[in-house]
Amino acid sequence: MGARIPVDLNGKHFPTKDAAKAYFKQILHGAKDSGSLPQTIVDEEQIQMLEAILETDNEAAQKLEPGLDYFFVDYVRNHPELNKKHINRKNDITTFIERLDGTVVDFSATGLVDDYSKDTACIHKADVKSALREAIEPYRLELRENAFRGKREVICPRTFIKMTNAHQARVIYKSPSWEKLTSDFVSTIGGWDKIELFIDQNNVQQGKRLSDRKIEHDWIEYWKTNSSPIICARIE
Repeated sequence: MGARIPVDLNGKHFPTKDAAKAYFKQILHGAKDSGSLPQTIVDEEQIQMLEAILETDNEAAQKLEPGLDYFFVDYVRNHPELNKKHINRKNDITTFIERLDGTVVDFSATGLVDDYSKDTACIHKADVKSALREAIEPYRLELRENAFRGKREVICPRTFIKMTNAHQARVIYKSPSWEKLTSDFVSTIGGWDKIELFIDQNNVQQGKRLSDRKIEHDWIEYWKTNSSPIICARIE
């Protein structure tokens, strides 16, 4: 019965939970089949989908603070401090988060799919965060492009990797983190449940959008004033 529940994440629709779980399992198997673990997730869609399912978790804030650096796939056995009860399952793999402070935490995307629909408030929060991200996307892209304008290369402030074009770069939020930035903004208008969303029927694959234009405007201005985005190199 549960498998028939549709799952909607960041504009991507899965008709059943099984279909959504198959998507995330393919991320794991694709990494394992490469023959090289640990493997960092670099595909943009996969990153966005992992963020979207993670944000349906009640513990997302704790797992993402002090900020998400990147996702990677690895053997469970390589992280005994996180999974003592599964450490003897030599071939088990899962998804891990490398946080900005260098700490690592694991999570099960398929497990979160199983839990999907159990907490509608978490699902709404994830949808709102996706809509907030989409609202500032043009400004994020402009920020990334401007960092390279008139320059032959840009040096990543974290890894000191030399980047020669915007496609080698990504925007991250160190202080405040994306979680804190969005949560603090939403608190100014009374909470996540105060934000209404709609689906753009002309662009349904892009997910839900903010319904209130004033909230969208206020959010953009809040982001411009309070965010401290950093242009960093993509982790390959």
